[in-house]
Formats: sequence, C-alpha cells, structure tokens
Amino acid sequence: MKKQRFVVLGAVSALVLGAAAALAQDPMKVQPENHKVVFEDEHVRVLDVTFDAGTTLKKHSHPDHVVYFLENAKTKQTDGAGKVTDVEAKKGDARWVAATTHTVENVGKTTAHVILVEMKKAK
Repeated sequence: MKKQRFVVLGAVSALVLGAAAALAQDPMKVQPENHKVVFEDEHVRVLDVTFDAGTTLKKHSHPDHVVYFLENAKTKQTDGAGKVTDVEAKKGDARWVAATTHTVENVGKTTAHVILVEMKKAK
C-alpha cells in the first residue's frame, strides 16, 4: 500500500512539474522560426523577433526585459491569467517589461519586428 502511494505521488508530482514547465516555455523552443538569438552571455540574452500580421506567438515566457521596436507595431497580448492588453508602439520606442508569460497576436497590418533584451538573474 505504501509503495502505491509513492508511485501515485510521484506521478502527480511529475504532472504538476510538467504543467509548470509548459506554462513557462522559452520562446526559442516554442517558436524558433520567429525568434533569433543575436547575443547571449551570463548577464543578458538578446532576441530578434519578427512575426507577420495575423500571426500569434504561442504561450511563452520572458524574464524581466527591455523591448525595442524596429517597426510600428500593434499587438494584443494575453497573459497567463487571461488578461488582455492592447499594445501600440512606434518605430524607435523602447519599454521595460516585467517578467511575463503570454501570447502575442500581431493585430496590425504590417510585420512586427522587435529586439528583446532579457535580463538574467545574478548568480
């Protein structure tokens, strides 16, 4: 009986950990066709991100980061709790964004193109 409990607890733990990992996916693993690492060291990772009008980037996560808009962009972002935020930015805008898990839909009429500078935690 004790052995069965441990097996069940182990299976439940694996499912919970797997679900947590699925909620916090690296965009490079979720949609590498839209993300390119252009620099990485122990302090930051810099991503070049492009996605066409009508494209939705699947659920993924970022640590604290700066986003720099290389083109005008109009997106709809939905966070892990389901909160929707409309974002409009002009070419050359830069913004600080706290760590997030979200989907991003390009609701504009042109390709969205941004540079993300993700901060890594000090060790």
